[in-house]
Amino acid sequence: MQTDLSLISRALSDALDLVGVTETGHGKRVAVMAMRCGETYGIGGRRANDLLNAALLHDCGVSSTRVHTNLVENLHWSGSDYHCLRGAGLLDMFAPFEHLAPVLRHHHTLWRERSSQDVTDGDFELANCIFLADRVDALVGQMGGDVLVVRGAVRDAIVELRDEFFQPALVEAFLDASACEAFWLTLAPEYLHGELDRHRSLGGPVTLGMRELKQLARLFARIVDAKSRYTAEHSLGVARLAAFVARLYELPEPRCDLLEVAGLLHDVGK
Repeated sequence: MQTDLSLISRALSDALDLVGVTETGHGKRVAVMAMRCGETYGIGGRRANDLLNAALLHDCGVSSTRVHTNLVENLHWSGSDYHCLRGAGLLDMFAPFEHLAPVLRHHHTLWRERSSQDVTDGDFELANCIFLADRVDALVGQMGGDVLVVRGAVRDAIVELRDEFFQPALVEAFLDASACEAFWLTLAPEYLHGELDRHRSLGGPVTLGMRELKQLARLFARIVDAKSRYTAEHSLGVARLAAFVARLYELPEPRCDLLEVAGLLHDVGK
């Protein structure tokens, strides 16, 4: 099976939107802003592709609307570390994304704390870029009103966080990129997908075998099942049972594998 990893990231981002039911599109807005800042800063090639996918998935460790609300309503919430750890663990489950786990692990780590972290400079740079874009989106939501009206106050707030929260050079890249109205207008729902489409060519197609397909289905299942403590491993149980029954009926192994994948994905729309 051939696919584009950015399309997988966007599909997972859609599933994540259903956690924060009062607000959607956060992951996509963060991805668009992170890419704009990254372009200005000089992040290109494969690293730009990694930035896009990590930004789209940065909140995959969020498991409830309460956690989502705390993350977007507080500039620096003391409980943010858990969803970073959980998100990194989830990406470790899917081989094509496992190298992004350190980026998700540190996307709420302050710039001034970088020297005490076990992470490469390159991964921390991507994480800090996502952190900056994430806080920009949170600030816009906190200030309310028209984004073009509050953009000046948002930019000023980010400047105040330079050196402590964010790498100074990334702040400068954000200020340069966000100086024009287009930066803010592309965050509207009707423009988000078009802006993300602009970056699809960065990655190119990848081939997924059955092993990777099962890993991806389990990743979707973990995100969906985490929405309620009553369904923590529901999809995994359905998948195991479906595969077990298929083998009892002596169906071909490829069909058993596909039934397991279907079981993992059966609640994606809930």
